[in-house]
Amino acid sequence: TFNWNYLIYFLLLASLLTNILLVVYFKKYKSKHTSNAKDQLTRQEQNILNLLLEDMSNKEIADALFVSLSTVKTHVNNIYKKLNVQNRDEAKSLFSK
Repeated sequence: TFNWNYLIYFLLLASLLTNILLVVYFKKYKSKHTSNAKDQLTRQEQNILNLLLEDMSNKEIADALFVSLSTVKTHVNNIYKKLNVQNRDEAKSLFSK
């Protein structure tokens, strides 16, 4: 008689290995994608992004960098376009570990 338990164990193991490989692949892809995305930013945009990632407001960033609030807003919008995100939370999720 055929032992169905072996087939079930094999399928579970195959599924588990597939999931592990997918997680590893997407982590590598995300890492490569985010480093390439950050390289597209100007030095000032990178500085502003780093401050955004520290949860600073636009006003706090403007004060810290001695620039106007509208300059920060312009840079933030450029960052969003280059990173293809809509808001700070999406930008943060791109660079979360």
